[in-house]
Amino acid sequence: MFDYSLCGWHLRSDSPLPLLGILNSPQLIPDIHVTHAAIPSIDQPVLFSSPFLTLYSNEKALIRISSRLSILVSAGQHIIIEAGNETTQGEIMTFLLGPALGLICHQRRALPLHGASVRIGNAAITLVGQSGAGKSTTATALIKRGHQLLCDDISVIDPLRTEVQPGFPSIKLWQDAADALTIQTNNLSKARTGLQKFHYPANLDFNNLPTRLQTIIILAPRKYIASAELLPLDKISALAQLRTHIYRQRLSRLLGAEQTYFKQLGQLISKVPVMVLQRPDDLSQLDSTIELIEHVAAS
Repeated sequence: MFDYSLCGWHLRSDSPLPLLGILNSPQLIPDIHVTHAAIPSIDQPVLFSSPFLTLYSNEKALIRISSRLSILVSAGQHIIIEAGNETTQGEIMTFLLGPALGLICHQRRALPLHGASVRIGNAAITLVGQSGAGKSTTATALIKRGHQLLCDDISVIDPLRTEVQPGFPSIKLWQDAADALTIQTNNLSKARTGLQKFHYPANLDFNNLPTRLQTIIILAPRKYIASAELLPLDKISALAQLRTHIYRQRLSRLLGAEQTYFKQLGQLISKVPVMVLQRPDDLSQLDSTIELIEHVAAS
């Protein structure tokens, strides 16, 4: 068996999961079990169904990525991965650490923001935004300046302690972002077959301890602006905007987690400032954008 740390949980797998941080002192009973096996038939009422996802009444959720890969997530505690021989490890990890992790969070009512988190000094900055807003690119640029990655894509937040739970020491990058950051992708595993998106190992010294959350920054690329600007949000606006940055927000409604998250976000914004970062919608001002974020982290 293989023991890992993921978002504050002890995860135990029957096979290696190469992108995760190894847990050196595992507890006797893990929080999450991962098994690589055939998914059994499920004889339960269906609450929701789409080509990608089926939700069942007994806290089971079946993700169908393709005929080669499916993942069953149960009660926030069990994950079964059914993968064909031709399925790459990179593709398995993409969906395990994306939609499957998101389901674990929703089933456990652990607040998942759709964003990347980076430790700058002794505190964390969480970067949220819509898909394509540049969360991973901005986080990677910060990492290249010596800061430490905590989470990619899903940031699990403890609203009472105002802490970010570390995810895993890898981040997904599109080829154009890698080129802009002078990162070679020749030896990186692809996030999905047919896409020019890669798993980039970001930290050799990954720290799996929770980190105090200092600021949440909402990335908002804009056309026709010359430079980046940070704008603070009042609490009502912050709450309204952050609700839209829950990971798979619609899924949280379907699983009955929306009201819990609303309360958790209220607790969070009472202690943590939220800002909007307006920046040019290309990478021309990336360096100055990073310096602006560093200035906020230092203040």
